[in-house]
Amino acid sequence: MKPILLFNIQFVLSLAAFTLIGLWYVVPWLAKKPREAALQPLVWVHAFRVIGGTVLAPGAVAIGVPILFQKMVGYGDLITAFLALVALAALRARSSWGIPLAWLVVVVGLLDTDAELPQITEA
Repeated sequence: MKPILLFNIQFVLSLAAFTLIGLWYVVPWLAKKPREAALQPLVWVHAFRVIGGTVLAPGAVAIGVPILFQKMVGYGDLITAFLALVALAALRARSSWGIPLAWLVVVVGLLDTDAELPQITEA
């Protein structure tokens, strides 16, 4: 079996499993919570994007990885993680800025991920 076919099968099956977990367990559980409380677990995922910053450390990635890509991934993930922590604090405090900050986390994280995709597919 070609590696790309195997990767696609694994990806589709994982996506299906996570979709079912989300639909059967996460969505019903979050639906019972107030909006600020329901957003917190979803934003927590982004708080751990600090790990993406490791690509900025010398020797952390192969020499062939372009420095521009390393900076996009590293700084994009660090900024998203920082915004997620600020949004979590605001949501927890029920600040009027909590929900707009949660949206900012999603937008910045999406732009960061979207900026990375063309680099990955070209390699």
